[in-house]
Amino acid sequence: LYPASREQPLPLSYAQQSLWLVEQMRPGRSAYNIKAALGIQGDLDIDLLEKSLARLIQRHEILRTTYHETEDEPVQIIHSNQLFKLEVDDLQAMVSSTRQHRVDQILQEEENYCFDLSSSLMLRARILKLTPGDFILSLSTHHIASDGWSMGVMTNELVATYSALLSGQEPDLAELSVQYADYAIWQRDWLQGNAL
Repeated sequence: LYPASREQPLPLSYAQQSLWLVEQMRPGRSAYNIKAALGIQGDLDIDLLEKSLARLIQRHEILRTTYHETEDEPVQIIHSNQLFKLEVDDLQAMVSSTRQHRVDQILQEEENYCFDLSSSLMLRARILKLTPGDFILSLSTHHIASDGWSMGVMTNELVATYSALLSGQEPDLAELSVQYADYAIWQRDWLQGNAL
C-alpha cells in the first residue's frame, strides 16, 4: 500500500462502488449516514471549532471527495480545497421544554440529510448552543466516506486539533502516509484473477 498519483481518475473501493450504485438506483436517501451527537460542557470557541473541522477536512481527502461517472465507471475526485462553514443554532433564548423539542427537530433534520455524492462535502457539522456552557455538536458523514470506527478517529482528531489550537499550538497528529483512495487502488490491484 503506497501513495498513488492523483493525476489520473481514481477508482472506488468495492464497498464504495456498492454504495455509489445504491445511490444511483435510489437517490436522495439518508440510510447510509453515519451520525454522532456530542455533548460539550464549558467554554467553547465556535470559530476555533470551525477551524478545527476545516483542518480535519483538509487532513482527510475522503471528506472532500466527490463521486462521478466517467466512461460508464464511477470515479472519485479529490478536491484540493473545499470551503467549510459550521452551522450554528443559538437556542439559548428558548424555555427548556421548547428548546428540547427544537434540539430533537434539528438532530432529526441532520439524521435525514441527504448527501449529494457528486457535490457535497462528506462531513456535516452543526453546533447547538443550549446555554452559555452547554452545547451539542452534531456530526454526520456518508458511509461512502466513513464508518463507525473512523467516526471515532475523526472525533478524537477533532478534539486533539481544537485543544492544540486553543492553547496556541499546532496539533500533534502524525502525517498520513496514505489515504483511502490509495487503499482503493491497492484493493483493485490485489483483487484480480483468482484472488477476485
